[in-house]
Amino acid sequence: MAGSWFLAPGVNLSLCIDHVHSMPLVLLSYMVAVFASYTAFHVMERVDSVPSGAGRALWLATAGVSMGAGIWAMHFIGMLAVTMPIEVRYDLPTTALSLVFAIVASGVAFAIFAGSGTLARRLGLGGIVLGLGIGAMHYTGMAGLRLAARTVYDPVVFGLSIAVVVALSILALAVLGSDGWTRHGRRARWRIAGAALMGLSVTAMHYTAMSATYFFPEAGNGPLAGFADSNVLVAGIAIVAVGLGLIAAVAAVVDRRLQHSETRRRQSEEFLRTVFDTSADGILIVDGRGLIEMANPAAERIFGRALAGLALEGVVDREGGVLNRGEGWRTPLEAVARRSDGGAFPVEITVGLAEQAGAAINVVVVRDITERKEAERSLLAAKEDAEAASRAKSDFLATMSHEIRTPMNGVIGMAGLLMNSDLDEQQRLFAGTIIESGETLLTILNDILDFSKIEAEMIDLEIGPFHLSQVVESVLDLSAARAHA
Repeated sequence: MAGSWFLAPGVNLSLCIDHVHSMPLVLLSYMVAVFASYTAFHVMERVDSVPSGAGRALWLATAGVSMGAGIWAMHFIGMLAVTMPIEVRYDLPTTALSLVFAIVASGVAFAIFAGSGTLARRLGLGGIVLGLGIGAMHYTGMAGLRLAARTVYDPVVFGLSIAVVVALSILALAVLGSDGWTRHGRRARWRIAGAALMGLSVTAMHYTAMSATYFFPEAGNGPLAGFADSNVLVAGIAIVAVGLGLIAAVAAVVDRRLQHSETRRRQSEEFLRTVFDTSADGILIVDGRGLIEMANPAAERIFGRALAGLALEGVVDREGGVLNRGEGWRTPLEAVARRSDGGAFPVEITVGLAEQAGAAINVVVVRDITERKEAERSLLAAKEDAEAASRAKSDFLATMSHEIRTPMNGVIGMAGLLMNSDLDEQQRLFAGTIIESGETLLTILNDILDFSKIEAEMIDLEIGPFHLSQVVESVLDLSAARAHA
């Protein structure tokens, strides 16, 4: 086996077939490996978000297929980059076996990485499994070569290729599992970094292994009819691998968006449930038949009973009905509600329209306004008492004014008669002062009486034209009278 797989000591290397690589295809192979790794890492984000075992297994398998197919495509694009002076074909069963190695190793490695245990253990074991799987894929794919040459390997560089892929696979998984991976807004950056390292791991292994590979011409070991042409096989592999990667990436993106939508929906429902349960007002969900489907705790506290299944019209009375089909009332309206014992109390209701599962529902907000009505009645009673007191005061003033004015007219009249009698100058002065003082007091009584009439709304105002000069004259006369008084 050593003679067929590895270089024998003292072999003349100048006899081997020279092969060179096309740099554009080398770069393309690296980009394919990076793309496959990025897609697989993107899919891996879905693993932790799915609690069920079946769901996790599905996403792990998707990541494994995406990674394995990408590695496989990278290998054969790398082989297409090799230029040799002999024809190269591939054995399809052996080539398919190399794909199986790549997918299984990727899936197992990701399962270990996403499993339980310490991070160091998961990184080490996962990296070893992934690296060995990549190595097995490469050398199995090389075993599927059909060409007029014997393939042997330098044992030292052969081992180095395995060591390189294992080390870089562990490093790439370490980037994937670092703390920065979970930080908000940095997932994409760390995913790109991990994909770049994983792509480097795969391509470094491949081209290190190719450096360990020597092709020696061998008669009778030429290409056989029926084996796949290299160009056709590589093109098909690349198309399939990239297609699988795209499908996996799209599936991950769609699933993430669906999960985000589900998370937002769940958060919205939790928020509405919190509002529903903690609202101080009663909230009733009423179906199209007018039956209460759901009531919040405040509603059941207001009505003093469970309400689900009851007809809304049986617990809330309002002329014309509570619900107008096809309409909602955004302006609160007053109605009468009934408790389980038949007791009635005033409420204020608002009706809104909504749709649930394609069916129209009504959202009825009920507020108990018993305390407000009692406060309104108390204010009304206080107002009526104040108005009664004001009327009593006005009546008292009117009565007193009338009672005082009657004897005052007698005093003024008697003083006038006294003025017409024979009086000396001093007596006439005294009588005149009595008349003026009485008339002033009578004017004050008339003003008090007019004020009482105004308060009692018993005065009639005469509407007619007036001139500013008349107003000024009246004001001056009033001022003169007050000054004289």
